[in-house]
Amino acid sequence: MTTVRANAVNDYAGHSTSLRIRPQLIPAKVTNPEKPTPIFIGVARFYSLPIGTGADDEYVLYLDVVPRRWDGVSNITFMLMCAVDTAQAGTKDFQIRISWNHFADGAVLPVPIHNVDVPQSTGVAAQYKTFRLRFTINYLADGAGNEVKVGEDLAIQVYRIACPGGAGSEIAGEVLISGAELEYNRDKLGVAV
Repeated sequence: MTTVRANAVNDYAGHSTSLRIRPQLIPAKVTNPEKPTPIFIGVARFYSLPIGTGADDEYVLYLDVVPRRWDGVSNITFMLMCAVDTAQAGTKDFQIRISWNHFADGAVLPVPIHNVDVPQSTGVAAQYKTFRLRFTINYLADGAGNEVKVGEDLAIQVYRIACPGGAGSEIAGEVLISGAELEYNRDKLGVAV
């Protein structure tokens, strides 16, 4: 189930100009052993990501239907809440990759997959320090005529890759991921979802 809420971004007239949606989460492998590994901290559920390949079941998938209220002419932002599971004594790095594509009902599923990497430096970080990563989805990545369109499915795979600085700069432990949001600029104010 997708949750929709208006974001607090406003234009000069005070109308909301963006829409944030929580896409559907699909764990990579839900049978035993479940991957990625679910971790509970208090009442919150996270998934623990070691460095992976995107083909080793150590990933999660998100799926959303592009809403009618999106303006259709701007990039889409994918935001991911994550945390480190181990305290970091100094500045270390981790990197998350999203792989995405889009497809319409009745269309042939696309082969091209687009990758977007976001490296993150931690600074000195306590165990379970949280970070919000932002990924830009280029709606024109497949060229004019094949751009992301309203009503299409937007599929996103999230996994951890080695950071650009090499093993010496990599965080101790694993990255925990939880909620995600998609942010769409909108121009169709007041139209039902």
